[in-house]
Amino acid sequence: MPKKNDTTKSSGRKTGTAKTGKAAPRAAGTPKKRPAPPEARSGGAGPFYALVILGLGVLVVIMATRLYFNEPKKTAPAGQKKPLTAVGQPDRKDPSRVKEGTGKEKDGAPDENRQSKLVPERTVRIYLVHLDEKTEKMSLLPVSRKIRTEVPLMGALEALVQGPSDVEKKKGMLTAVPGDLRIYGISVKNGIAYIDFNEAVEKNATGTIIISRIDQIVYTATQFPEVRGVILRINGKTRTVIGSDGLSLSTPLTRKWH
Repeated sequence: MPKKNDTTKSSGRKTGTAKTGKAAPRAAGTPKKRPAPPEARSGGAGPFYALVILGLGVLVVIMATRLYFNEPKKTAPAGQKKPLTAVGQPDRKDPSRVKEGTGKEKDGAPDENRQSKLVPERTVRIYLVHLDEKTEKMSLLPVSRKIRTEVPLMGALEALVQGPSDVEKKKGMLTAVPGDLRIYGISVKNGIAYIDFNEAVEKNATGTIIISRIDQIVYTATQFPEVRGVILRINGKTRTVIGSDGLSLSTPLTRKWH
């Protein structure tokens, strides 16, 4: 009878385990399974490789730069001059050292005495305005000037800008040419003198003032046989009119221009 009861109890334990569905307890000493490592995400190594490639590129550039600057430069053989450069121009002669007879001293300062001997003195005429106090009429009168220049036309016009002397002023000589008039350039072609003035040639250019001014310039310029007419330019530009009255300059100016 006692054996029968033991059998019943044992079968009862098995039945209870099946009903609950629980797993059998792990035997002692059995190793616990570790979870599987997470899968590597796709594209995770891309930025790393990009940084490596970039670093290699920078290294190549640095090495190439060092090789370029450390490369020995080619030098000209001894006794051979370097070619001219646009900036330094090393082979140009020093303008401050000029041989004798060229109008400059060896130290670079102009030798006025030597210069005056090279260019002969000559007499030219400039034309001034004469005011007759009795009739109050104005007319052009020539006066002489001595100049020493290689371009007589330029010298005569520069003397004209200087105006009348004190003695001439006492005789009623006037000028309509302003004292701040500047001559930028002169060229003569086919009997026509192209004279470039600054804007002062238009100063107070109204009425008889501008007419007398142009007369003085034209008469002074046409005293030379190679000049038959004059074309005025202002700051390098040819003008067709001048003054507030719109005086025409479309054709070369002669002594009979008005």
